[in-house]
Amino acid sequence: MAAETGKHKGRRRVIPLLTLILTLALSTLTSGCWNRRELNRIGIVSAVGLDLGPDHKIELTVQIIRARAMKMAEGASGEGKAVWVVSSSGDTVFDAVRNLVEKSGRRLYYPHNSLIVLGQELAREGVRPVMDLFARDQEMRLLAWVVVAQGTAADVLKADSELNNVPSKQLEDMLKNYNIVSKSVGSNLLEFDDSLLSKTTQPVLGRVVLDKVSGKNELRLDGAGVFRGDKLIGWLDSTETRGYLFIKDKVKSGSVLVPSPGNPDQAVTLEIIRAGSRVKPEWLGGKARFEIDVKVEANLVEQASAQKLSSPDMISVLEEELNQAIANQMRTTISAAQTHYKADIFGFGTDLMRAYPEEWQGLAGKWEAEFPLAETQVKVQSKITHTDLSQ
Repeated sequence: MAAETGKHKGRRRVIPLLTLILTLALSTLTSGCWNRRELNRIGIVSAVGLDLGPDHKIELTVQIIRARAMKMAEGASGEGKAVWVVSSSGDTVFDAVRNLVEKSGRRLYYPHNSLIVLGQELAREGVRPVMDLFARDQEMRLLAWVVVAQGTAADVLKADSELNNVPSKQLEDMLKNYNIVSKSVGSNLLEFDDSLLSKTTQPVLGRVVLDKVSGKNELRLDGAGVFRGDKLIGWLDSTETRGYLFIKDKVKSGSVLVPSPGNPDQAVTLEIIRAGSRVKPEWLGGKARFEIDVKVEANLVEQASAQKLSSPDMISVLEEELNQAIANQMRTTISAAQTHYKADIFGFGTDLMRAYPEEWQGLAGKWEAEFPLAETQVKVQSKITHTDLSQ
């Protein structure tokens, strides 16, 4: 009996404890999220555009996803537009955000925003004041892509998309795959904010261009915007951008056209399948010098001539042509940065600081003036690994 009594006491202790745990669990499941937001009371923002308006006010444009778009498969066709593009203005970004409620009637929800577009005029005036809210506000995504428009951000957000119900998603896909074509740059908010704070590297953002095709505005990611500090000072075209990406070790793929051996008027297309680069800084005689070594693997994918190019001799000629083509792209970009823009967009200052910390102490305050005088040497080593052996 004593043993049975002890067992009953143990059960009485366990049962209330289990009841308490189950009660708490059920109350958590049935109470819902305390800070949840009903979809019919908010506007989900997929993209943000910032322009400089009259009287230097901030013009804010947003793409808001319509409720019915949430039920559609991405890229599927449906009745009406899946997004609503609306604008407001204010003395600050936050002021413009609040003023949007007057038009939307809903509080806007930004955690799903994937894109920030900076208008050209705003970027030339300086973007630091308008970027502060995006880096500070907890609702803003630090991994949202940031690009600069050759024109207005509002026009970019109003552009058409034939591939996606949500137009900003098409541009987002371009940015995710920028290093496959390697003709533009992809940077997110966190990376761009870090570059704005850097004392050794000037920011670079991908450029968005609008093309008029059959009466519609189509988006194209092409080239890059060059900044000094937080101000846009000019552009890199697609070739110069490719050179920039090689130096920054950000080329994943892309095609390069070289003259056909013996038939210089006809082109051979080589596809980059792998690339890597290394920057070696040197401090010689009180001067900075940078050696950029690039290694590339490529395939021969197309030729205009009927000449047989699969022999070892022809492959060697093509490899040398590819070496020269890539080296020329890099030299063109370095020349533009040193001569025209006088802006270290490559991070050479960072490389020098890490390799020669003592020498950098006397150089840090005048790197902007020293960078255009720095010597550079470019070395490219290419290897063509695949050709059509049937020729």
